[in-house]
Amino acid sequence: MTESGEPTLRGSSSARSSSRLSSFNRSRSLIYAVAQRNGDEEAGRAILKLSETMRYVIYDGDEQAIRLSREIEHVRNTIDVFRLRFGPKEDPDIRLVTEGDLDSIRIAPLLLVPFVENALKHGLDSEGRGKVEIDVRRDGPRLDIRVENTRRPAGETLRKPPGVGLANVRKRLELLYPKRHALIVEETAETFRVHLSLQLGGLNHDSMSRG
Repeated sequence: MTESGEPTLRGSSSARSSSRLSSFNRSRSLIYAVAQRNGDEEAGRAILKLSETMRYVIYDGDEQAIRLSREIEHVRNTIDVFRLRFGPKEDPDIRLVTEGDLDSIRIAPLLLVPFVENALKHGLDSEGRGKVEIDVRRDGPRLDIRVENTRRPAGETLRKPPGVGLANVRKRLELLYPKRHALIVEETAETFRVHLSLQLGGLNHDSMSRG
């Protein structure tokens, strides 16, 4: 499916607020789970890692645009936080590959994370079985993001508070990149794939002073 539309500021702000609420809910549940499993020391590590992700959501999330490399850094932190849910003998198969210059272009903050969170939530069971692959490639003004995860039976996936759904991501894309993006979602019995293609430049990226 291809999404396009006209921008309105209210919808974008609402989506960012939903992302913040989702992050706070995840933080509470993760700290509780880690403390229950490995005690206060491990919980302390989780709090430090979570503080990095929350700083991004609270401060960078209010920017119009940030460096793509900052968004990727937040994706890595999100993955690291997710890994804290598992014990030392569990090694979830989560792969992130990037290609191209990620520092010289800017995108709307918190744009990629919902795809990653959705894949982590539905692609791995409570023991880390399954696979999540994230591929981010920049080619000039074009940005391609592909996220794929195995599909697990509903009873086997990790139960997490609901995050920003794909519907909200579609709305943000309509608001921020009207007629400059394509979002394709594909489902099979074994896999769930998302492919987002962006033509960058519509957010006045080069004129932003922060990120």
